Amino acid sequence: MISYELIYLKFYIMDKFIFYMQQFFGHPGMAWFVLTLSVILLVIRLRRKKGEVLRGTTYIVSNTLFLVTCAIEILHVATADSPIWFCTPDRVGWLWAIINFVLLGGIVYNQALYFMDVMSDVFANGDTLCDYRLGIYSYLGGLALLMLFAAFFPAFAFIVIILLAIMQIVQLVMFFRSYGANVKGAFFCSFVYLLGSIGTLVVTMTFVSILIIIILALALLWLILKITGIGSNKPLGKAKIHYSDGTSEEADETGRGVLGERYYRGKDSGDEFVKP
Repeated sequence: MISYELIYLKFYIMDKFIFYMQQFFGHPGMAWFVLTLSVILLVIRLRRKKGEVLRGTTYIVSNTLFLVTCAIEILHVATADSPIWFCTPDRVGWLWAIINFVLLGGIVYNQALYFMDVMSDVFANGDTLCDYRLGIYSYLGGLALLMLFAAFFPAFAFIVIILLAIMQIVQLVMFFRSYGANVKGAFFCSFVYLLGSIGTLVVTMTFVSILIIIILALALLWLILKITGIGSNKPLGKAKIHYSDGTSEEADETGRGVLGERYYRGKDSGDEFVKP
């Protein structure tokens, strides 16, 4: 009986822990906290001299702020009901949706540059250097393939995930080889790389997902305008339809197709016609 009570207590504590984590990190206001941290990172990055390496207290503060930002981004996206609420016109209005989208783009750009600065600082403070482009390129290629497989071959999407994980393991091995006997430094470098890259990837994918929605919406709007002829610089016109029996009638243009074809309706007969 005691063992069952302990098991129940463990599940209860775990359930409450997850609940409060979701309430805290999934709160919409956490997005503004990320924005605040990103502004601080921007100030630090702009104050750095070209080629400068941060050391000592400044190095610790820089890494801590960056890693905290990445961790919050990951947890917020994982726990929030709608991670992109700040770009949803229904919730914030069109003006703020546009402003917030531009701010998100700035966050992505600044964080990507800051990530590279942090990795340079980690290598310099560890007296080593390692190429981490393999890991970054595998992220980009892996996610592109993952979206492709998820759309057309969902049953095989796990293969892409496995390949991506393998490439990241190879990247970590490269870190350990570059650090040699400095195992502690290699572990720290791997930790910074994984948390930093995943956090930057998460916020980038959030931005890309909104961008895809915008592109699809604009494409749909263009298609509607093209079909209906609304907004065209060419006014809807008239045409004269000639029949094989020698008669004819006036027809009004009712719309235009995506390939430039024009649709007409006869004034007298009401019949519809298409002219290329």
